[in-house]
Amino acid sequence: MNLQELIFVRTKFIILSICVFILFSLISTLSYAQEKLSYPIVKSKIEAAYAQGNWNEIISVGKEAKKQNIEFFQLHYILGVAYFEEGQYFLSIHQLEKAKKQNFLVVSDFIFMTYLYYAYVHTMQYGLAEDNRLLSGLKNLKKRCK
Repeated sequence: MNLQELIFVRTKFIILSICVFILFSLISTLSYAQEKLSYPIVKSKIEAAYAQGNWNEIISVGKEAKKQNIEFFQLHYILGVAYFEEGQYFLSIHQLEKAKKQNFLVVSDFIFMTYLYYAYVHTMQYGLAEDNRLLSGLKNLKKRCK
């Protein structure tokens, strides 16, 4: 083989190696891509996780739903509960307040308002806790932690 043929073979090998690398990179990226979520998929996933008390799964699905611009009342409500159960009270408040903005009638829901009240208590925001207690008409909630 002369020098020109060696250069040609080496160039082909380099180009082929680059193509193989790109192909494998593309395949691995596609295989690890997050699944496309929709409202029904998110709803069924969070309901199943809620029934099992799998708070981390709810949080994980909620984060992925947010990335894909999926938001709805029940998602914020259940995410708020999940964050509360995991001791992440500020995030719980954030999600529960979003749920309250989407459906103000939820203030008559005893369970919802209990989570919101105690999330405020755990974060030492007693004024907001009391405001929400009065807003809901719940008289039997006291300033105590679980």
